[in-house]
Amino acid sequence: MTPEALPALACACASVRRAARAVTRLYDAALRGAGLRVTQAAARRA
Repeated sequence: MTPEALPALACACASVRRAARAVTRLYDAALRGAGLRVTQAAARRA
């Protein structure tokens, strides 16, 4: 299912969580070439 096809959610919290997961997927895709996930990259910066 594409993001455009997802139904609107009545709960703002669920909408924010959905958006956060989408951003995480984008970062994970960008870091895949380095063999990292966004959670690992954040830990490396600390």
